[in-house]
Amino acid sequence: GDAFSDEAIRFKTHYIKNEISGQLWLDEDRNGKRGSFTDSTLNAIEQDSGVTGVDAIVLVDCDTNTEVAVTKSQPVRGDGEVVIQKVTETGGVAGGYRFPEVMNRPGRYYIVYKAPMNFRMNTNVLPTTEVKAERNGDGTLS
Repeated sequence: GDAFSDEAIRFKTHYIKNEISGQLWLDEDRNGKRGSFTDSTLNAIEQDSGVTGVDAIVLVDCDTNTEVAVTKSQPVRGDGEVVIQKVTETGGVAGGYRFPEVMNRPGRYYIVYKAPMNFRMNTNVLPTTEVKAERNGDGTLS
């Protein structure tokens, strides 16, 4: 079958050779897509912006809903403030995050982002449903 079918993505075990990583960026036009083929100014803003200092990026095991790791978007400022920084002025790390914990560890994972005050997270990567998760005493989310 198709490796990128809905069923394969949701139920097949995938092996990641390095890490899960990504970048939080400013969605200037709020359309859920990074950059623009038709507006070079918008493309430049969205490609060169990172949201730094977001302190709750959580990697969760799909099968157990157990938290695997927590990280922050880089670079983290000393004052703890969340800011928009240019990727080109931070050595390419602005808004970046990574989870090397999954290296050669089979499984299915999802990432939970906690939006900082006055920010709204936007996604169009996978079908998502907004639900309120409660942290259980055993480290799982429900």
